[in-house]
Amino acid sequence: MKNLFLAISLFFCFQIVLADTIQPISNGSWQSTAIWPGGQLPGESDDVIIPEGYVVFLGELCT
Repeated sequence: MKNLFLAISLFFCFQIVLADTIQPISNGSWQSTAIWPGGQLPGESDDVIIPEGYVVFLGELCT
């Protein structure tokens, strides 16, 4: 039982350590690779911080 608890604890610790913090480099749509550094969308484990003054649209714009 202790081994199972240790394995689960280590799994969650590594998930936290492997998460990157990503900020957009310009305004735009979340799905646009042009607004993310390296041209890659944030992953499921990444933490995204949208700095003051930036606008990131989560869905399609209505006109």
